[in-house]
Amino acid sequence: MNWGTRSTCVLHVGNGIDVYTQPCDRHSVVGIPHFFDTVGVFNPSVYANNTINSGSVYSSLGPIYVQVPVSGYSVICRDSCVNNIGPPYTPTYSFDMNFILLFSINVDKPTNASYIIDYGDGTVTMATDMPEDYFSYSWNNYRVFDFNHTYTRGNNYTVKVIIWNLVSNVTYEVKHDLFEVIKDLDFTVTEIDPVTGNYKAGGGPDQNYFALEHEIRFLASHTRGTHVTYTWVYGDDDIYSVYFDKESLHFYTDDFTFTVDLIATNKLSSRNISKTIHIQRGCWNISLSVDDPRSKNTSFDYQFDLGAIGTNACYYVDFVDKTSVPSQYLMFGDTTQCSQVPEWSHEWTNPNRNFFELDSAAWRISHENDTSKNITIRNMFMWQGVYPVRIQCKNKVSHTMYNYTTRVTKGPCWWPYVNLTRPNKCFSPMCDENNVKTHYRSNKLIIYSDVVINCTATNISIYTWSVFKVNENTGNETELSSSSLGNADLQSIGARLLIIESTYLEYGLYRFSLNVSMNELMGMYTIDTVYIRIIPTPLVVQISGGSMQKKKWGTPLSVDGITMTYDPDIDQSDKTGLTFIWLCRRLCESWPEFDADFNIIAPMEENCTYTPAFANDRGCSKVDNFDSSG
Repeated sequence: MNWGTRSTCVLHVGNGIDVYTQPCDRHSVVGIPHFFDTVGVFNPSVYANNTINSGSVYSSLGPIYVQVPVSGYSVICRDSCVNNIGPPYTPTYSFDMNFILLFSINVDKPTNASYIIDYGDGTVTMATDMPEDYFSYSWNNYRVFDFNHTYTRGNNYTVKVIIWNLVSNVTYEVKHDLFEVIKDLDFTVTEIDPVTGNYKAGGGPDQNYFALEHEIRFLASHTRGTHVTYTWVYGDDDIYSVYFDKESLHFYTDDFTFTVDLIATNKLSSRNISKTIHIQRGCWNISLSVDDPRSKNTSFDYQFDLGAIGTNACYYVDFVDKTSVPSQYLMFGDTTQCSQVPEWSHEWTNPNRNFFELDSAAWRISHENDTSKNITIRNMFMWQGVYPVRIQCKNKVSHTMYNYTTRVTKGPCWWPYVNLTRPNKCFSPMCDENNVKTHYRSNKLIIYSDVVINCTATNISIYTWSVFKVNENTGNETELSSSSLGNADLQSIGARLLIIESTYLEYGLYRFSLNVSMNELMGMYTIDTVYIRIIPTPLVVQISGGSMQKKKWGTPLSVDGITMTYDPDIDQSDKTGLTFIWLCRRLCESWPEFDADFNIIAPMEENCTYTPAFANDRGCSKVDNFDSSG
């Protein structure tokens, strides 16, 4: 109740019999436990009265439903729970399965119960009220009703009868098996991509070539047949047998041709099928390198690392330079594989093709204990330039490629040596938490470079600087133009140093990049970068008139702290944002200590005979019974 004291509450549970009387008021909740021993729908109410007035109310939650919960049922097969379906056991693939729902004679029937039946093959009946009349079945069970269902496929089925009312929900189950003869046994073979986890079909015209380095997936299939045990004979002395699961995963340890047998059995039949698969090593981890740059008309001895040494692989090299000697293209590897690659046929059918045979198995055996599987490929470029040399490796299970940018000069020339890190190293205290050099915004910034040129093909090297502002939240960078840097020299033959005048760079992190390139030699360049953080310069704080002033006792003292105080990172006349905190102390006192927000964390300490005029006077407001100088 919201209001009322010294009341009497009379609670009616709604059955017309039981009444409870208790004192009650607005300060406490009154409740009573009650056990209903009769099924029904009850409307509880309460009547309250005191010396002033009375009132009554029914339950705001509605009536109380009292029901007998669901229990005591069971489901059985009327005949056998194990049967066969399909020829020669039944004329067609159709089987009528009969069931009985039983109820224990020792349990009360549930109140207003309903049920559905799930036959386990996707068929579910509509909700139906439980019948009122049960029939005699055995000494301890009633027969509620019989039901049946026609199945068209064999399987291990679970039939569920789900019975419920307002106070309970119970599922009763029976399992039964329908066996089928195995028909049309087959299996597919795929490999699992270790990067994506996707299934991939095999290579070759029959899609039966698979990579040694990948896990192989076998998947059985059949149009008919249940309760099957699958036995996989992989052909490498490994056998795997499993019930029900059609999938099998296997790793092979050698590149070879294997015959895989699948034997499928159940209590009615046994079938087997065989397939041939080819396991090859993939063309993984190939690489190409050469001692460059070198002059034109000289031999480039490329070192080619065969990596995993792909089984029966064909290798195709494009040197790009059409005037290369002996040819722009080079093919080597397995003759059969090289002759079957359509996109390389233009070179294979060339009567003057540049080709040599390489037996992958023999090469692997002969270099089994070598850390490097390199072979040397020789080529001579006739023209200077930058050539994106590409080597490709292809067999039935892989196709990989590797690019190496080769620089060919008109004379002896080596890469420029460029280093920005060493000459711009940070030294304490001008380092941030990541050991990046810091620099005050008010100071001129000079980025030093350590550059060594060793090239006789040209006398000119060009220095190109780039400056990027780094967004430290996203990692994105914004390149700055020369005009935003005070027209700093960003590109010239003499820009070994990058000089940026003071205050052009805002606070934050910057990346500075230097590209040193050799004139007239395309692609002959080296790039290095360094990070520098621009930070606020400490404020300049000065009191006009010097650090010592003398005044006659009793005359006004004017102290000017704004004229000569300024922020070096902006114009000296701009005093915007400056906050002045004045303090005064006598010689017998020490200054207080402040935190980063200039809150006092340690008060003045003193060894004086003076008495403070008030609690926090910031010094100098002292009395000692007479006016005195100090």
